[in-house]
Amino acid sequence: MCADPHAAEAAVQEQAAAVRQLKEDQGLTNADDEVKASVTELLSLKEKLEQLKQRAAAAAEATAAAEGGA
Repeated sequence: MCADPHAAEAAVQEQAAAVRQLKEDQGLTNADDEVKASVTELLSLKEKLEQLKQRAAAAAEATAAAEGGA
């Protein structure tokens, strides 16, 4: 995953859609290995997205502090 929060958000949405497709179109359940793998990937993407958001917020705070202190 890249460092762009917008791209990361798109990746999360895409993976969420893939999980829904497995469940709705293919009739799989959370007990199926394919769904488990897709959900694990989704959770990983969500975690990375959250980290990117936290870094972006910290960078924005640092920039604001530097500009305010100048």
